[in-house]
Amino acid sequence: MPKDLQPLDIQITFDHHVYLDVIPFPTFRDAALKALTCDPPLFDEDQMCADMTSNGGLVVWGSQNNDQGMQACRSWDMRSWEPKPWFLRKYWYLVGGWDGEMWRATRWWHAMRNERIEIRPPSSSEVLC
Repeated sequence: MPKDLQPLDIQITFDHHVYLDVIPFPTFRDAALKALTCDPPLFDEDQMCADMTSNGGLVVWGSQNNDQGMQACRSWDMRSWEPKPWFLRKYWYLVGGWDGEMWRATRWWHAMRNERIEIRPPSSSEVLC
């Protein structure tokens, strides 16, 4: 099993939708699952799934087929993923701070395109029920 996708204890013990299991950001998976244990849960799973996929909050680069009909990305590697700043801001309490794995990935992808990130995260990123 790839390092970024190794199951966390909470993934094994807490019943959840499988879309969270394929996100290669362990800190995010841990915080999201903890937030779902709150009563009521701290976010709507259907909305988050839509934000990640159809709303483009998480982009997996190279996931489209190349000229040979093969996929070029390594979707199990967090370096292939670009979290969009609006997604990180919306789910700030799950993604970790500016130095967390998701913000680092966002900064790297923006640097590759010579773009600035206009949105900075809030200072706190701890999940509290």
